[in-house]
Amino acid sequence: MRRNCEQLLFETISQISPASSRRLADYNGNMARGWESKSVEQQQEEFASNKGGAKVPLSSQQIAAAHERNGIELSRQHILQQLQVACNPRHRQMLEAALAELDRKLGR
Repeated sequence: MRRNCEQLLFETISQISPASSRRLADYNGNMARGWESKSVEQQQEEFASNKGGAKVPLSSQQIAAAHERNGIELSRQHILQQLQVACNPRHRQMLEAALAELDRKLGR
């Protein structure tokens, strides 16, 4: 997809001005993919550092509890986003009650 966009941009610019298309090609041809390569490098380092530590296998109950907690945290995040834009007082009241219930479940 990205390649197609770059190609389309290049073709559009070359139709407008051949000199501009050469400058664009020179600029992009010499440009490094900086952040992409750094991200890959960082991921490789994280993987290597996690390899050394032995992970204790989780039981099915622990996995289910982690999934439940993750779902509750995502719901809480969604309600907080809705609260930021809610204008109707009744809707805000409902969202605040739901937030309180989720906080209770999380033990906050």
